[in-house]
Amino acid sequence: MWYGPSDLTSSRGRYDPQSSTTPEALLVGESPAAAAEGAQAASPLAHAHPGAPPFLLIHSEEDTLVPSSRSQDLATRLNEMGAPVQLRTVRGADHGWYGLTGAQVEDIFEHSLQFVRLSTQRSD
Repeated sequence: MWYGPSDLTSSRGRYDPQSSTTPEALLVGESPAAAAEGAQAASPLAHAHPGAPPFLLIHSEEDTLVPSSRSQDLATRLNEMGAPVQLRTVRGADHGWYGLTGAQVEDIFEHSLQFVRLSTQRSD
């Protein structure tokens, strides 16, 4: 998962679960605070469990839209559950990898593809 919100139920950074105009509100049909059950169900953090598949989380440390602490929280929860997780933080970029060079973005893509290849080989 790249720079994804892992918890739709709590405020952090610019995200306000009371707002009905966020992408998260569009996902659950109204403000996440008003649709608490739907927000919880849509939050990856709530679904971390011991049998979870391998996760790759990549997040910029300077993301102004979705704070990198969201991915850090999910990685922590997955680790606590004993699920395989790899967290990679990236410096010098905003959300969507804005600010990185083409070579840096290519490295993120290659790292992601390698993770999928290795994860697929382990499950065969």
